This record gives sequence, structure tokens and C-alpha cells, in this order.
Amino acid sequence: MNHKINLSEISIMDFSFDQDHFSVVPGCYLNLNKKIIQNFYQLCSDKSILEMITEENPTSRFTLKNAQRFLEETIEYYNKKHFSFFLIKNEIVGIFMVKDLNPIPEIGYFLKKSYRGKGIGKKYISFMIDLLSKHFDGFDAIVDQNNVPSLKILQSLNFKIIDSKIGKYKLRRLF
Repeated sequence: MNHKINLSEISIMDFSFDQDHFSVVPGCYLNLNKKIIQNFYQLCSDKSILEMITEENPTSRFTLKNAQRFLEETIEYYNKKHFSFFLIKNEIVGIFMVKDLNPIPEIGYFLKKSYRGKGIGKKYISFMIDLLSKHFDGFDAIVDQNNVPSLKILQSLNFKIIDSKIGKYKLRRLF
């Protein structure tokens, strides 16, 4: 299976949910400017997202500079090590990431708090999985055991729990 994604296959895409219209923007197409960086920083300042960032790197504080560095790395690493897709509606409202482009890479995602609980996250995750499924053998996801909404979304998308340790579930979906 091909684990490299040809950028000509994936461009900025329209994404709709009920009456809301969004754009899905691959990281390599994200035009960095102060407004985008500030908006992304505000998105990541959500308490649950900050906890996730702290788990990944407990010694660092999330700052505006970190947000800018993350976005710069996202653009640089697109199609090499991992890549990200941003959900945008006048501002960044969500992100879908694929880490370590192995036959079964790990996915991660988050959605701005004001957009949660409306079905948008499930549709966005499903859309991205369908879009990327032809390039991989499957996907893994790590979910905090207390994150019931995310767990329900993944299970409804045919992810199965394959491991459980230290308050986290590892789920997998094969194609």
C-alpha cells in the first residue's frame, strides 16, 4: 500500500454539516499569518487540549511561540513524517492529524469547544478517514478513558479497543 500522499490528490476541500460550511485545509496550504497563529493558539488554549499537549511534553508551557512553531513544523513535515488538516470556518475550529506515516499510523484530532456535541466532529473524523483510507492499512487512536464522547465517535466508526493502560485506550481500525 502507498503511504505517500500525492499533494495533487488532496487540496483544500469543502466540508458541510447541516447548514454550516467549512474548509478542510491541508497543513501545507495553510498561509501563516499573525491572525492564523493567534487563532490556533486560542484553539489550543482549551483546557482539555492543553492537558493533551502537556502529556506529550510535560516540561514545556504552551505559548504563542509554541503555536507558531507547531504550525511551521506542520507545513515542513507534511508528506514526510506526519501531516495535519485544519477545519476552518472564518477561523480554525478543528484539526485532524496523522502521526508517523507507517502502514497503520496514529490519528489525533480536536475541535473547538463551541463546535462540540453537535455531530460535526464525528462527520469530520469520518470524512478524513474515508479520504485517507486508500493510503493506509488502518489507523490507531489513543483516547483517554474519561473522554467518552471521543471513544463513542471512534467506536461508531468501527474502531475497536486493542489495548488499555494507564487511563488510556488504544483503538484500531483496519481496512
